[in-house]
Formats: sequence, structure tokens, C-alpha cells
Amino acid sequence: MAGYILDQTWEREAERLDALERSCDPLTIAQLRALGAGAGWRCLEVGAGRGSIARWLADRAGGEGSVLAVDLDTTLLDQDRRPNLEVRRLNIVADALPESAFDLVHARHVIGHLPDRHTALRRLAASLRPGGWMLIEDFDFRWAELRDWPCHPVAEGAVFGRVWFNTLEVMRGGSYDGGWGWRVAGTMREIGLAGVAGESRALIGDGNFTEMMHLTVLRFRDRLVGDGVSAADVDRVLALLADPRSCVTAAPLVSVRGRRPPAG
Repeated sequence: MAGYILDQTWEREAERLDALERSCDPLTIAQLRALGAGAGWRCLEVGAGRGSIARWLADRAGGEGSVLAVDLDTTLLDQDRRPNLEVRRLNIVADALPESAFDLVHARHVIGHLPDRHTALRRLAASLRPGGWMLIEDFDFRWAELRDWPCHPVAEGAVFGRVWFNTLEVMRGGSYDGGWGWRVAGTMREIGLAGVAGESRALIGDGNFTEMMHLTVLRFRDRLVGDGVSAADVDRVLALLADPRSCVTAAPLVSVRGRRPPAG
């Protein structure tokens, strides 16, 4: 994927993805349960990362179902494989996808990184069987535009907000849109999905999200300082995120579902 900035070349990316999965998986699994994902389902897991949701879906689908887990780099997907779980290196923007094949397509923290989100969603929708479900999830980081992030100690919110805003700017250079989460539902309606609905939830004091933010800022520390952000401010935020006494409000995770209309 051209411009993707959170690839797996960083030596601690596996840790960062682990923290992300631990934070988001309970929210995602609740959405998947509500959709009825279960025995016999054929599922496509997009941007599977370390594979926690792909494995959960494979266990739910059972021997009569299957899961295809795709990513640009599948290095981290080889652990704890299931017999009904296929792993494939695939670019959803450029490579061929099975058509009308899946009961479920799920993508979390993927589409917001793509320059052409409409095209990506249309291609994924075409891979759904008629009546199949799509679940798209992404963070809504628009709070960062206020340059004041909700946290404790409250006095740290301003410096936290500034540093995280600039971290998002670095990621924006790799095509990431930190505000796309609030446009997910509208985009899914535009591509013709039915029954579009969902929810947005922000965890408070979740250590896994805090760890993910810490590792993300750490990953881009030198880039931030090189772009003119005060090294003292960056290190102050890193110290806050590493302090177990701190309390950070997570960015809302937006989870939106939609259904491919039945044939006819």
C-alpha cells in the first residue's frame, strides 16, 4: 500500500499491535456477536495484523466455515493457526478479491490509511455475498485538533494534545486520516450498503490503549523532533503514557455495520 507508514519494519511493531488488539478486541467481538457471526460463516479479515480477530472468527465459524486473513505483510500471522484459517498476502486496493464469496467482511484500522477509501470499500462490498455483512472500524482522533487531550493529570492535556496532533500529522504523511472514523457510516451508505448502523465508544483508563499510544509516539519520536516538536514535550508525553498512575481517555472506536442488499 503506497504511503503506509505503520508497516512492520519497526522492531517493536508487534508489541504495538498486541496492545491495539488487547484494547479493541472486546469491543470488536461484541459487534461480531451482535451480527451473529458463527458456525458455517465464510469471513474475510482485512489487515489482520497479529491475527487475534481472524483466530476468533475461525473458532466461531468451525469446520463448516472458513476465514481468509489478508494483510500486506503476513509475517505476524503465522502463530497459532487454525485449519479453517487461510493467510494470504494481499493488497485490497490492487489485487483481485473473491466476488460474492463472504458472509462477513471485517476491517479495523485499515481503511483510514488508504488514499481512496470509497474504491476500497466498494471492492470489499463486492466480495460480500448478497445479504452478507460488512463491519468497518476505525478510531476518531478529531479530539487532537483541540490540542487538549482528556487525561489525568489534567494539566498534561495540552502538551499531550499537541504531541499527539503532530503524531497524527506524521501519519497523515502516510495517507492516514485520523478523522475518517466519523465519516465511515456516510461512506458505507454511499457505496450502497443497507441497514447501516453502529456505535462509537471511548474507553477511559484502558492501559492497553495507553500502551499503544506510547509505542506509537515512541516509534515516531525522532521524526517528531525533526519536524520541530520540542524533544522535552515528546519525552514528557512518553513519561505520562508510561506512568501507571496516569489516566488517559482513548479515542472513540467507531464501529459501523452494513449489509449488501439481497439479490433481486
